[in-house]
Amino acid sequence: MTTTNYKHLYQKYKNKYLNLKELMGGARLFYQPCEINRLTSGLFINNTVFFDPKMKLYEVLSSHTDEEGTPQYQVPIITNGGAEYSQDPAIFLKRIRDANNENYAIRIRNDIDFSGFNNVYDSPSYNVNDYGGNFITSPEITAAHPYGTIFCFQGLTDNLKNILESNCAQNLIQLSCSFNNQGDRHIDECMCFMPYGGNGFKVWMYYIRNITYSNQVQQMMSPCDIEKVNEKLRFFLTDPSSTEEFSTWANYILNGRIREIPDISLRKFMRRFMPFEEACLKKYYLPDERIARVSNLDNLRAELEAERQANIELVAQNVFSNNYNYVMDRFVFFPLDLEIDFDNVGPINYRITNTPIFNRVWYETDSEVKLLFPIREVIDPEVSQIMEAEAPYVASMINPSKPITPYFINTHNYGIKGRVGGNLHCLIKSVL
Repeated sequence: MTTTNYKHLYQKYKNKYLNLKELMGGARLFYQPCEINRLTSGLFINNTVFFDPKMKLYEVLSSHTDEEGTPQYQVPIITNGGAEYSQDPAIFLKRIRDANNENYAIRIRNDIDFSGFNNVYDSPSYNVNDYGGNFITSPEITAAHPYGTIFCFQGLTDNLKNILESNCAQNLIQLSCSFNNQGDRHIDECMCFMPYGGNGFKVWMYYIRNITYSNQVQQMMSPCDIEKVNEKLRFFLTDPSSTEEFSTWANYILNGRIREIPDISLRKFMRRFMPFEEACLKKYYLPDERIARVSNLDNLRAELEAERQANIELVAQNVFSNNYNYVMDRFVFFPLDLEIDFDNVGPINYRITNTPIFNRVWYETDSEVKLLFPIREVIDPEVSQIMEAEAPYVASMINPSKPITPYFINTHNYGIKGRVGGNLHCLIKSVL
């Protein structure tokens, strides 16, 4: 009598069904891998960044030197790309049930070398919220989300959102961020996942410590002697040598009708005032709405904190499937300092003035982990204290006994050049 192996048949036809479903395009076939539960197989670094003598990444990332003293590396270092911030031109993906572990990419820009990738989609974009640094994934180990969850800050284009949601077997969660700089803020400046060995992982996340004003904003908010300016305006009304045009515009301003003056006429009229008088006049008669928005720091801080709490809750629900109150021990918070600044026109800019510790690189090979943190000239004392408390528990999720060597890399120059950070995770993109 023969017996039937029903389990074998079930698995056979299940795999056949899944493969057919994939071929018909009915499944989301890809996922963005998480960097802390996979080995690093390559690094994209701009050539200038890699050989920057101040950061010395060519020394930090080497495993040894050969007989001629040339650094040798355990994974390929890919430097033949034009992107200084190598994180941004693409979102790297893996394919589900791919025995060959091939690399795929959603290409946002063309300025890194894609020759080793099976390109999935082209999604060219000038929207900085679409750039690769704005996407991080939680570890691929939770039962509710076996491939992890993709997190980003809100504002990506509908095209990229549709590509991700149609092709990735992960939830896409857009967190809120109202403290942008020139419309830009990437999530890798405010959050990361850190491995804690056998205890799983924790979420390292931001809190707002200090909010200050730039010199320009302080000047715009400082009081001035409007009465002296008004005297000069009244002079144009009474002085016989004043033109009829100037008398008209002075009368408009004194009666709160400055916005009715044509721009070209207003610019011409303003030439009759000293720069400090013009600034004072505009402050009172053309008040900048942005000043009103940021003048009460207590209210602003409360708004940003409410936004942060909502973000924390979203992360807790989508990573740990629980309310934050029940998983608060899985979060560690580090400070961000913000400086408020304005361009002549446009939105309020919030500059991060202390280097975000989340913008780090987790580089793991078979034998070791190199953990690269960005700093300015020295590490922030409060950040240092928190890190010292956490350091004994940070460990590889692949092999908790694997040695970890931390490095603190001075990225200050790239912080000056970059709009929002220019830190290590921005500068280096890992292939997993």
